[in-house]
Order: sequence, then structure tokens, then C-alpha cells
Amino acid sequence: MTFVTETLGATMSLTFDSFPELASPSVGSSAPSVRPSLYERLQALSHDERVALVERLSWYHCIDLGGGLVTKGTYDLRPVLNEYGFPDDLSGKRVLDVGRSSGFFAFELERRGAQVTATELPRILDKDYVGGELAREALAKLNWDEASPEVDDEFGDRLDFALAHVMLGSHVKPVSVRLDQIGPETVPGGPFDLVFVGSLLNHVSDPIGALRNVASVLSGTCVIANVVDPHNTSSAPSARLVGRDGTGLTTWWLPNVAGLVEMLYCAGFEDVVVVNPALGLPRPGTEPLLHAIIRANAPRDRAASVERWHTLLRDGPLHPLPPPKKRGKRRPRPVAKLARWLAAHSPI
Repeated sequence: MTFVTETLGATMSLTFDSFPELASPSVGSSAPSVRPSLYERLQALSHDERVALVERLSWYHCIDLGGGLVTKGTYDLRPVLNEYGFPDDLSGKRVLDVGRSSGFFAFELERRGAQVTATELPRILDKDYVGGELAREALAKLNWDEASPEVDDEFGDRLDFALAHVMLGSHVKPVSVRLDQIGPETVPGGPFDLVFVGSLLNHVSDPIGALRNVASVLSGTCVIANVVDPHNTSSAPSARLVGRDGTGLTTWWLPNVAGLVEMLYCAGFEDVVVVNPALGLPRPGTEPLLHAIIRANAPRDRAASVERWHTLLRDGPLHPLPPPKKRGKRRPRPVAKLARWLAAHSPI
């Protein structure tokens, strides 16, 4: 089993041999028949061993683990947390965090009183790569085929998330599932009062299909945070195809804010509201990454929703395409005009 950690462009491969404190019992007559889970192995460590492990890992999120210990994540979202518009009190609410990564949002929503379920990919090769199976085979040759960054090979949980989970005494329920597999059968605990989808829609080939999957487990409000095109502020919905120009073959689309809004409506959501059209997520050593924060609701009255779509069909599109420009009579090119004159006045 290999852990792949990425720290500001430097990549370091770590195996379980690098973490002897997490090693499974050796195979033999006295070994247990069932391997302890990653969480059980982390719980068996002393506090000092866990703190040392925190320092050795690469983290996606900065997470306050208490006692002055904060993970060294790529993204510190604590200063901009209020921009997401989450309710301060989520007591008794069922919440789903889709694509939890290190778990900052999952733990924060739990801190506000919610019963949280948090999903993550089972393996790194379960990403929706540009190039599909061909890209996946190419990446497998780079030894990215065993597990996603810091993910336990047998139990499919990220090591960073599991370690924070244990140190915080969290009750967040982890679920390993791809975005295109999300549904009532694969994500228990729903329907959810609140679903958070952070920085994912640009990484899937079918973002509207992904939103439909999210809608299938939602009974209340969905909060979307997604990167947007900083150069396209048009009110016309659009999304630029990034494809092979993206780093790591993981970015499909770069939508504008209007494009994200239209994706939500096309997936069946209602009451779509832009909470923040241009939230810059701070990144060390580079420009902030521009995100839009958008809130939308699941349909509450199916008959009323159908009537709204009926009205749209009856009255025509909201954003009709402009009519094609009329082309006037083309003036003859000078060379063609000269050729005709020569032909008319030729002595032959």
C-alpha cells in the first residue's frame, strides 16, 4: 500500500512501512482473522504518536484539532467560512458533505450540531479523468493505481480524514462512493436537509448528471461552491471545455457563474440564489482561487414544479439565441473582377 502526499508541487510516496505504528499484525497463527480498521489502528496510538503523524502527513484542509494543533493544509478556509452561508445551528439536521477530502467542512457542520455523512472516492483512479480508460491506464503506470492520496487500501478511508476523525472524537459517517454513484441506495442516512458540494463540478464530465444524483438524496437545501472563470462575467450561461489543457487530466469544465446557476436549474433544483459570485479561496504562494457560492432547493411541490416547466415550454426559452446576422450581397473580390475583365477583352 502506498500513500501519495503532495506538498506545494513536491510529491513524496509513503508506504505503510513509513508508518510502523499503523502496520497490521503479522500473518501467523496468533494473528487475528480480521485486520483492524484504519480507525482502530489510529485509536490504538498514543496522543504523542498521533501528533507526530499529523506533522508527517500532507493535508488538503487546515483543521483545528484542539490544543493549539492545526493541520498544515493547502487551503485554510477558516477566514472565509462565513461566506458559505451555512446556518449557525444545525441541531438535528441530516447533512451530507460530498467529496470531503481532509474533512474540514464535515467536522465544522458536525460542530454546529448536524448528523453528518461525508463521501470520498474509494481510489484515486475512480476520478473522472479526461481521456477515460486510456488516461487511467497511463496513470496506473505512474503507480497511482493503488489508492487515492492517503487512503487506506482495504477500508477506503483517507488517512488524513481518519486521523482528524479520531483526534476530534468525531461521529461523522464516512462513505466511499463515486459522484456518479450517489443515490439513496449508496448513501445511507438520507434524505438530507443540507448537502454541500465543494469544488467538484469542474472535475466531472457530466456535471448536470452529478447534480441530479445529489438531488436524489436531498430534501432541503444544496450549497454549491465551485471554481468559476474569472474572465467570463457574462450573464449568458457558459462553460469552457478545459480537457487536455488541465493539470493532471482532472479538469473538464470552467463555467461562469451564470453557467453554474443554469446547471442547477437544468438538474431540477429551484430557488437558485448566488450567495457570493467571487469568493477567493486563499492559496499559499499563488493567487486566490475564485469560487462562486450558490444555494438551491429541492422541489417542494412537484405539481407546481411541473407547471413551471410547462410554462417554459409554452412561452419559449428564457435566453433565446440571437437570430443569425443577415448577409448582404457580397462584393466581388478585385482579383476575380480583373479575371472577368481580362476574359471579356481577350483577343483570342
